[in-house]
This record gives sequence, C-alpha cells and structure tokens, in this order.
Amino acid sequence: MTSTVEWFELWVDASAGDGWIYVLILRGSSDGSLELIEPQKGGERVDTFGNHEDAVHWLSEDEYELVEGRPPGITAQPAGTM
Repeated sequence: MTSTVEWFELWVDASAGDGWIYVLILRGSSDGSLELIEPQKGGERVDTFGNHEDAVHWLSEDEYELVEGRPPGITAQPAGTM
C-alpha cells in the first residue's frame, strides 16, 4: 500500500549569520510516518521520526523555527526583483 502526504510543516533557520535562510519540510503520511525533507537538495530526506514530538525536538535542537504566517524580518519583494 502506498502512503500519501496528509500534512506538512515548514521549518526555517535564519540564524546562520551568512544571509541565507535554511528550509526544512516536515511531512506526515497516511501510514503514520514522518519525514524531514530538504527542498534545497532536490527533496532529499534528512531524517525520519516515529512521532511528532521527536521531530520537533530534533528541529528545535538545530535552532529551526516553525513558520506560522510570515516570519518577522522577511518582507515581500515584487516578482523579478530579487
């Protein structure tokens, strides 16, 4: 049986000090699995977790923050100006 993605969370680390914002996607599947994906590397799987609490702990330890709306300090840029 193939599992399907049921939900996802976007996590960012903007504290690196090099001007980059690092993005990871935590996604939960219908079979109960949780995968941490790095979109900058073509969707490479970073890790898997047995529960949400373990995933959040891993992300928090590495100073990632859950995105809720627009993070402070990030302003919209008109398309094509970046």
